[in-house]
Amino acid sequence: MEIKGIARKPKKEIIMQTPTVKTTDLFCIPNIKEIMSALPITLEKKNVSLYHTKVREMKRSIEQHKRMYNRLMIQQELSWLVQRDVEKYKLRLDVAICDFYYLFDKLSNCQVQAKEKSIKQLKELFQQKKDIASRLELKYHTLLAEEVMTRTAIKLLERSLWEYLKFHLVDKKARGPSFKQTNVKYWYDKVGLQHCSINVENMKENFSSKYNFTLPLEFLNQKGFDKKLPQLDKSYI
Repeated sequence: MEIKGIARKPKKEIIMQTPTVKTTDLFCIPNIKEIMSALPITLEKKNVSLYHTKVREMKRSIEQHKRMYNRLMIQQELSWLVQRDVEKYKLRLDVAICDFYYLFDKLSNCQVQAKEKSIKQLKELFQQKKDIASRLELKYHTLLAEEVMTRTAIKLLERSLWEYLKFHLVDKKARGPSFKQTNVKYWYDKVGLQHCSINVENMKENFSSKYNFTLPLEFLNQKGFDKKLPQLDKSYI
């Protein structure tokens, strides 16, 4: 029974928001010369060799990632080309079959055989194009998986490198119990007697070479396969 005079509150519409996934990332390689020039800290000689080894390993991995990313771009364009061929031959086959059945009663036996042979050849070509497209798609997804693994490995290298600096950079002036914090913007914790922990994020922001790139798998999931992968950042050498 309806009760007059009482206004009912409208139901609130619940809007579900899809969380946005980032499609770009970067790796930071520390520039030890800039760090030691700008801040009152240094890397002891016994640790320099291992530092450079870690940097070389990370740079090699980044070069590998760049090559893999470029292969993904090429593979994407090849897939587009073959997919257009598939669509073209699919259209030609559909037209040929429709034409055959439409004109069937008007064709002689020789013409029927010629049409059937032509349709068979088109079917074979169409299947070949589909097989090529499937192989290219499989290769593309394999490259995507390899890119994720390579990127994860570089991320671990990057973390290891910055953690190494975090605990092996030492103050130029104070190396014992008399340690004094000289720059609170970059230093935040004393570790032991000789070492101090640095603010890694500030170091990354101000004293590093940055390799910016698009995350291919995340970009594909968000933008779709028809959207071309962006070029790599040319500023990184």
